Amino acid sequence: MKINYKIRIDDNVLSYLEKKKRKVITLTINKSGGGCCPTIEVYDIDLNQPSNIEFYNKFEIDDVTVFVNKIARVTAPILRFSLQKSLFVSSIIPSGLSLKGH
Repeated sequence: MKINYKIRIDDNVLSYLEKKKRKVITLTINKSGGGCCPTIEVYDIDLNQPSNIEFYNKFEIDDVTVFVNKIARVTAPILRFSLQKSLFVSSIIPSGLSLKGH
């Protein structure tokens, strides 16, 4: 299957990864619900390589390896990773995805 999107990693994410001494971003799509309940999808960001890389598309950008779950529906021309900061926690957030149930 042809990949029709590019990856962009914001500078503040690169700084965050450097502080954590990591060079990997893994985006996994998890499904929840089903049966009598509607199925919803949520994303999970991990800073480790997935154990089964055949289920992921692999990208190398800005000296970082990015794994994107093959079931992810990327609806934008660029899948962007940005940093969201709250009072005590920083989280990497993807944008450009379509998630079922959201």
